[in-house]
Amino acid sequence: MQPLQGHTSGITSVAFSPDGKQIVSGSRDQTIRIWNAATGESIMQPLQGHTSGITSVAFSPDGKQIVSGSWDRTIRIWNAATGESIMQPLQGHTDMITSVAFSPDGKQIVSGSYNKTIRIWDAATGESIMQPLHGHTDLTPPIFQHTSCSSQDRVLMTDVEDLFKCPSVNIIDVNKACEFSDFSVLGEDGWMRGPTGELLFWVPDHLRRGLWRPGNSVVIGVPSTKLDTTSFVHGTSWWQCKNTV
Repeated sequence: MQPLQGHTSGITSVAFSPDGKQIVSGSRDQTIRIWNAATGESIMQPLQGHTSGITSVAFSPDGKQIVSGSWDRTIRIWNAATGESIMQPLQGHTDMITSVAFSPDGKQIVSGSYNKTIRIWDAATGESIMQPLHGHTDLTPPIFQHTSCSSQDRVLMTDVEDLFKCPSVNIIDVNKACEFSDFSVLGEDGWMRGPTGELLFWVPDHLRRGLWRPGNSVVIGVPSTKLDTTSFVHGTSWWQCKNTV
């Protein structure tokens, strides 16, 4: 079918409902949309409540709820039938949420964050069940299920068998994944990271505030730094770093 369009900014996460009849998508436009998987039509008005871009979405095992994580450091639980927020936002992480998922029985929610911790929540009450899980020494990567994302403002649907010959392997176009974009995240450690947490480059502390993004027209209020990436070698072109004789 044609691409599903409606979001006004890049799409960061998508997931099927357990019965395969619906698709949920999250976007940098701070909204969540639910689509009819057979027709591609939007089922209801966008789910709104987050105050920053959505980073991760997932259905509950029974398909009745949707959980979402955001750059606003909160997690929200939604009624998948009405689009209403079920409870107050789940708060506790001190940095942006990278991924969320329901437990197989739907009673718990797990979340990962750029603060290098994992939290487990009671899905019925929204309360944190235990102390944050520590141990990661770098940013906590996404807890992937079956998701896809786009830097454009649309969701693409295709036959999965045409994309993946082996269902246990995720295929990533490294050249596309490693691009420096407006979606790249600059961590507290100075590393610029791509959409799946890969390291792109390191920025000295005194240059971070005024760093230009690809979509910037101007940086106001601080000394600015603009990168020249015309000779930036990455992905499968890594061998070009070495001068040939």
